Amino acid sequence: MNQREMALLEIFLNHPQTDFLSSRLLAQEMGLSDRTVRKVIRDVSLAQEQLGLRISYMPSKGYRLELIDPDLFFSNSHALN
Repeated sequence: MNQREMALLEIFLNHPQTDFLSSRLLAQEMGLSDRTVRKVIRDVSLAQEQLGLRISYMPSKGYRLELIDPDLFFSNSHALN
């Protein structure tokens, strides 16, 4: 996982899991463009099963991180610390 992907996951983890975050908010927090954030989300989504997570999208609300397998996620997220 690269630095941008780790930064994205850290932002999601710093918000309640029920919150939807807009690409604009994510872009501001990451210092990237909306388009780049959407690419990073797409890249993380390609590996979501191996990471034990899902990034869902709801129009007009944004993106939300869902931990599908918390044990798998936290065993793979040692790089986030």
